[in-house]
Amino acid sequence: MGFMLNRPGDLIAWWMYCAYTKGISPREFKRCKITDIKLIMGIDSAINEKNMREAQIRKLMSQVR
Repeated sequence: MGFMLNRPGDLIAWWMYCAYTKGISPREFKRCKITDIKLIMGIDSAINEKNMREAQIRKLMSQVR
C-alpha cells in the first residue's frame, strides 16, 4: 500500500509537494526548519491513518447489522 521514497531528496520533494497542495509556497517551505516539517507531516499522517481505521470500523459495523 503506497510507495517508498529511498533517497532523502525524494522525501523532501514529496513534503514540498504536500505543503504546496496545502497552500504553502516553495519559498516559504524552504525557510521552515526540517524538524517542524517532519512534525507537521507526522501529525497529518497520523490523522489520515486514524480516519482510515475509523472508516474500516464503520464498514465492518454496517456489515454486522
